[in-house]
Amino acid sequence: MKKNLTIVAVALSLALIPLYGHSETGVGALSEFGTSGGNIKVGALEIHPGVIVDEIYSDNLYSTAKVTDVEKKGWYNVVTPGVVFKLPLQDHSITAGYAVEKYSYHTYSNEDYWAHTAQGGISLNFPGGLTLGVDNTFLKTRDFRNTEDSITRVSHIDNNVSTSVGYVFPSEKLSFNLSYGNKYLKFDQVGSKAENRRDDTFSGTLFYKFLPKTSILAGYSVTDVNYFDSTSSTNGNSTNSTAYVGLKWDGSTKFFGELKGGWSSRNYKNSLNANGNTYNDRNSWSSEVSMTYFPQKQTRFIVSFNKSFAESTYAGTGAIAGTSGYDKTKGEVNLEHYFTRKISVNLIGTVSKSDYEALGTGVARKDGKINAHVSAKYRIQKWLQLKGHYEYSNTLSSDSAQDIVVNKFGINLIAAF
Repeated sequence: MKKNLTIVAVALSLALIPLYGHSETGVGALSEFGTSGGNIKVGALEIHPGVIVDEIYSDNLYSTAKVTDVEKKGWYNVVTPGVVFKLPLQDHSITAGYAVEKYSYHTYSNEDYWAHTAQGGISLNFPGGLTLGVDNTFLKTRDFRNTEDSITRVSHIDNNVSTSVGYVFPSEKLSFNLSYGNKYLKFDQVGSKAENRRDDTFSGTLFYKFLPKTSILAGYSVTDVNYFDSTSSTNGNSTNSTAYVGLKWDGSTKFFGELKGGWSSRNYKNSLNANGNTYNDRNSWSSEVSMTYFPQKQTRFIVSFNKSFAESTYAGTGAIAGTSGYDKTKGEVNLEHYFTRKISVNLIGTVSKSDYEALGTGVARKDGKINAHVSAKYRIQKWLQLKGHYEYSNTLSSDSAQDIVVNKFGINLIAAF
């Protein structure tokens, strides 16, 4: 447990500070490269170069609402070269990685763009149960259009820093983790400056192992949200806190998971937004469940559930009111199976429900979303893989302008050394 606590701590910290933007393949590519064979070494330093070439077809490139009946179809490809460096130092390790993505649209070439992802981390495990961790992810990217974005695809930088310290007491029954995270989001477009923000999150979790493989946990986190480039008297600056308790299982190599539930609050620092609507402070229960089960060596099954409150800039339309946020409930199942050492499939199904808070007059918006992802992978060589994938996404909303259906399929080649 002592050597794994840093990894757990950093993961918990990052979970509290999600990426606002996304680099569609950059983070995933670095993860793929970092788990490759590691055939290139300079002393203790492992060098993992790689490249992913993905050809994708979408029947709704711009995530256009069905009511408009103007969905654009087409092919595009993404080429993602990158490299990961790993330096193991006995019980410590240092990692760094960089990936660049080139998006090329065959018909709508004006949408072509580059994205960049850089990651780095340090994990220190000292004798006596003390662990320290630092992790940073930097993105320079552009968002795909979706129900929460403007018509213009906005580019931005997105930087996330997470630090943690953990300690396991000599009996190994009691342990704790303290973490700090900083989330920085800055848009390039002047018209999006009001959305520039900085989040500072402090959290602490206490674990007590009352059974050989089961621990009870309790924790508290607080986040200060600062929209640093928006009007000070109407911005959405807030303080958000969550107190939670739960259980953590590590039954064996076949089953492990975590269950957390608690009470969350969001307190705004201003009373009115830029539209003159009142900010409503929030108090509600929240939960997070994640269970992983290996029924057999070649099969992995994951179930997760999450209920939380998310911010939104939705301005409203017609009889539907604008909002500053919504309650989101999400469930997901993930099944991965290896038929042989070379052939595997992955099935992911997600269902979510979003209940928007109404500001001012009008009815509240409600959304439901179904997402299905299927992929099959064939390992041609130890360093070379071929992967086919299909994704279906369907958003049903009380605002018909947000009803969006997307079908995407593609094939990619992954070379990682």
